[in-house]
Amino acid sequence: MNEYTFHSDPSHAWLAVPLQEFLDSGAEVSRYSYYAKSRDMVFLEEDLDAYRFLKAKGLIGEDGQPTIMIEEQHTDSLSFIRCLPSIDTVTRTVSLRD
Repeated sequence: MNEYTFHSDPSHAWLAVPLQEFLDSGAEVSRYSYYAKSRDMVFLEEDLDAYRFLKAKGLIGEDGQPTIMIEEQHTDSLSFIRCLPSIDTVTRTVSLRD
């Protein structure tokens, strides 16, 4: 895919990634990222999880910056992402299947 969107609110941001693409990347993730079943998307928190994903995909340059364009969408209120379940529920379920 390689087209991603950072969703942000006044205090945090998340990188939106299709679930299967995230799983295929093999990137580690914290409990601070979220999953939207209705969209089949994960929202990777900006501090570490988004970087881990982009690094696993080979999309981080030598300078530590993404090598692709990332669209940004901001809201001045709290993001809908904060109401989603933690990605923990997805990663634990997937690991149980292995």
